[in-house]
Amino acid sequence: MVLRCSSIPEVDYSAPLALQGLINFVHARSAVFALAGLDPDLRADLDKQGVLRMLQADHIFDSVPAAVAVFRADPERKGLSTTST
Repeated sequence: MVLRCSSIPEVDYSAPLALQGLINFVHARSAVFALAGLDPDLRADLDKQGVLRMLQADHIFDSVPAAVAVFRADPERKGLSTTST
């Protein structure tokens, strides 16, 4: 699952909790969760709230087409790690 974040200008206190729940839901089904189109401020907010630690660093993309291209090139790619850099 790739969540397009380019239209998300900022997050309130409940957004990280909702995202963490969604990420856990997706990972519990042995699926991959990725983010695309994060602006620097949103990325910093999600990092500060611990959301990005739930994803592998290579599951954060500049755009949805970039994410789709990576996963199409490697359909066996799994990303269930709970750590990132």
